Amino acid sequence: VLFLAVRCFDEDSDRAGASRTNAVSVEQLLDMHSKIDEDGNGRASLEEILAFSIAAQHASAKKDAPGILEVIDTNMDGHVSLDEVLDHRENWETDDEAESEEDIAAKKLQHEHEAVKFALADGNGDGLLDVDELTHVFYPQTNARVLRVVAENSILQKDRDGDGEVSLDEFLEENGEEKIHHNPEQEKKHFSSLDKNADGKLNVEEWEALESGFSYAEASVQSLLEICDRNKDSHITVEELKDAHAEVTGNDVHDHILNWIESHEL
Repeated sequence: VLFLAVRCFDEDSDRAGASRTNAVSVEQLLDMHSKIDEDGNGRASLEEILAFSIAAQHASAKKDAPGILEVIDTNMDGHVSLDEVLDHRENWETDDEAESEEDIAAKKLQHEHEAVKFALADGNGDGLLDVDELTHVFYPQTNARVLRVVAENSILQKDRDGDGEVSLDEFLEENGEEKIHHNPEQEKKHFSSLDKNADGKLNVEEWEALESGFSYAEASVQSLLEICDRNKDSHITVEELKDAHAEVTGNDVHDHILNWIESHEL
């Protein structure tokens, strides 16, 4: 949804700017480590760090939801109807150009897709979304059923040969045309990291990792391990994290850590 994309872009820009001027302190890193290390053995595993990252993502979504509801809830009843969701989308998509029949058909399909998401998010089936239910519409990764239909819809948009999966060529295209890639090799590498069964195509489960942001979280965690894990045992100790502070703050992973810390209010 465009509102969410703009919101996330603005927040990511703010966080990136903040990370350049407000580096994460050693104390914050150590506090983060204590939260990650759930079993208290002093060693944060890849699985524990990844779970912490996903929890941060969900916490951030929960914080954003009230602001989204305030914007969309035009009748100010504290809930959001399907019409309000669709009207909000219309407001963001409206332009001055006349719509073609193809545009109208595409919009109809998109509205149907939004209606399915809405129904799945509407846990009590009352036809209205409260702030928690609305979170699932704008952040599908917070609801497995919504995430599945979002992934299926995305694959449908990409799947030119109709086999229900996305090939590398389809992945590298945008609207049926070859995309202009700033770094095509990096995109191919990303495809390979998503293709867990290495069959050269992305199925719906693999695509969910992309839609949910899981693949990016996984890459961030892997990057953190490469920086901090001095003895290569796939764990990070307090000492390893402390020793790597300067390297962490000078690396791209710092922006992700800053987000984790903000989300968990450390």
